Amino acid sequence: MCIRDSDESELVRYCEDPEWAYRALKRGFPIHYLPQITVTHLHWRNDQDMAAVYSNYARSQGGWFGRELRRGRLSFLVRVAYELGRGAKRWTLGSLRGDYLRKVNGRAYVVDLLRGLEMCIRDRFCPSGFVNAGPGNRGTPDDHVYLFGTSPAADARAQDGADVARTYLARVDRRRLLSRSAYEYFAGVDAKSRPRWTADLDKLQPVFVDRNRAQPGCAGQCKMSSSLEEAVYDAGLRRYIGVAPVSYTHL
Repeated sequence: MCIRDSDESELVRYCEDPEWAYRALKRGFPIHYLPQITVTHLHWRNDQDMAAVYSNYARSQGGWFGRELRRGRLSFLVRVAYELGRGAKRWTLGSLRGDYLRKVNGRAYVVDLLRGLEMCIRDRFCPSGFVNAGPGNRGTPDDHVYLFGTSPAADARAQDGADVARTYLARVDRRRLLSRSAYEYFAGVDAKSRPRWTADLDKLQPVFVDRNRAQPGCAGQCKMSSSLEEAVYDAGLRRYIGVAPVSYTHL
């Protein structure tokens, strides 16, 4: 039994360790406490840098929570409530006691966590993983980074059943990865089968559609369709290779 590597997508890039640990627990891996092992985390950032770190951590955590909620894992509502409550408490106490780091940490886990949560619950493109082009993205055929994602808004426009899972694609210049305005989205192909890219999310089109029907089980119905989360570019074949659950998938 193995666990896929840490999710290093933009969505959870600052909380990849708890996301990985969550998947490990779901696969049945036990937790062991080993008091003889000590890990020392050196602190070298100033207060302003720490404020940015807290913001990134909280936004990523909110994005992860939002993604899991969209997948129907309602237990994450408890996690959201816990983090918001803890954040509000730290924000209040830090403000009252003049503790800057406690204040900005608490504020991040209220304001930025909600921003990350909204990004995946209400936004029109929720990143789920990178297209693997090798170390440093050096294998990409152009200077772009490509990301898979889901889109509740585009799914709603399709109106072809709740069992259908769609995968959407975004790209961004590798030098502007953190600039959201620089992202373009796959909008289908032209008459010569060349991909069309747009900044208009209302024109989003899927690159993969899984129409697998739900199956009995799971205390009701098991949703068997799934979106792509990983793919790799093969320079020799000049093709992208993705993996889907083919035993139940209907394209």
